[in-house]
Amino acid sequence: MAITFVQATANRCATSTSCAAPALTSVSANDLLLVSLRWSNATGTPSVSDTLGNTWTPLVTQPGLTFPTGGGRRIQAWWAISNGASTSNIVTFTQDGSAVTMVVAASNYSGTATS
Repeated sequence: MAITFVQATANRCATSTSCAAPALTSVSANDLLLVSLRWSNATGTPSVSDTLGNTWTPLVTQPGLTFPTGGGRRIQAWWAISNGASTSNIVTFTQDGSAVTMVVAASNYSGTATS
């Protein structure tokens, strides 16, 4: 089976410590879920969760790549294999620093399961 893009959503949250992407509405069990976060806090550490209770793994182990433009902007991405189907899976980021601007993007792909 070929890997197929299913959908993507994104959201921008101003002056917040948490930000949710609009719901992924066509998630099947074993879909690959990818999310990214851009936030403007050089010291905050983000965490990710979703309504399916998936286990999220960072794509890189460092706590965020700093944009070369300065201002403390950072970006980080995570992945998960969906543990179930959903017509309304909402991915939420929370960070432990002060309220900041966040941009979150989420997408899912089918055909990634190997068995």
